[in-house]
Amino acid sequence: MRPRMNPESIKLDNDGTFQLSQNWHKYGTCPQGTIPIRRNIKDYRSTLLRKHRLSKFSHPKTPNTLQPNDDITDGHEVLAGFLEDFNSIEAGWEVCQPRYGDYQTRFFILWTTDGYKNSCTNLECEGFVHTSSDVALGCNFTEMSTFKGDQKDATFSIHKDQSSGNWWVQIQGIPVGYYPSSLFTQLSKTATKVEFGGEIFNEISKGRHTIAQMGSGHFPSEGGLGVSSYFSHVQIIDENNEAKDPQNVELYVSNPNCYDLKIENTNGYGFYYGGPGYNDNCQ
Repeated sequence: MRPRMNPESIKLDNDGTFQLSQNWHKYGTCPQGTIPIRRNIKDYRSTLLRKHRLSKFSHPKTPNTLQPNDDITDGHEVLAGFLEDFNSIEAGWEVCQPRYGDYQTRFFILWTTDGYKNSCTNLECEGFVHTSSDVALGCNFTEMSTFKGDQKDATFSIHKDQSSGNWWVQIQGIPVGYYPSSLFTQLSKTATKVEFGGEIFNEISKGRHTIAQMGSGHFPSEGGLGVSSYFSHVQIIDENNEAKDPQNVELYVSNPNCYDLKIENTNGYGFYYGGPGYNDNCQ
């Protein structure tokens, strides 16, 4: 299957600047009609890691320290509902050692229908219908940006197919797969909010903020392109299936001494973001 109706007026910016090649491609490819599935290194589920996600807008006063199970995500999500009826779909980049066994940056998706009491990443459980034979969930890519060097960016999106009602995830213009509308309560109708940005999650608190870096690990104030991480050409797909620049934008930075954000609208709506985590000013 493919989306029957793609959004209009979407800015693809030449589908990003990196070639869509994942590391597993050097061992071969999957035939059409099949999908690549990453072999899990252990029985790991995202529920424990994500169970406190809804508290991110009321952060605890006690800071965290670095642990091997830090989870770092950069991406966007569509949201609807409240509390136990909260629905969300996420897509983007993730570094999560407990899940993958390393600290490499990987493409991930995640969804919940009950306010993160239960959530599912990639293909850990039934729900997402994977359709691409070229893109594997939870796998890293052969090209990455370098600090003050070449920048490799990618386009990715989540949109509701106006014909079927399914929520499609795409990267570099390639449909990766879809979430059936029937999975959701609130998102079966529409999304009421869209979020973009970075997030650090750490389970263990020992009196100090985590040293996990967000993005490149450098603040937007240290420089723009090539220094700090960025989102560019950010757009929202409205009820008429048209892509538009965001409106009524709310900015949220939990602690600007640890990670910060700078809006950049010179080439469509975008922003620089990130930071080092623990430092002299971020305790």
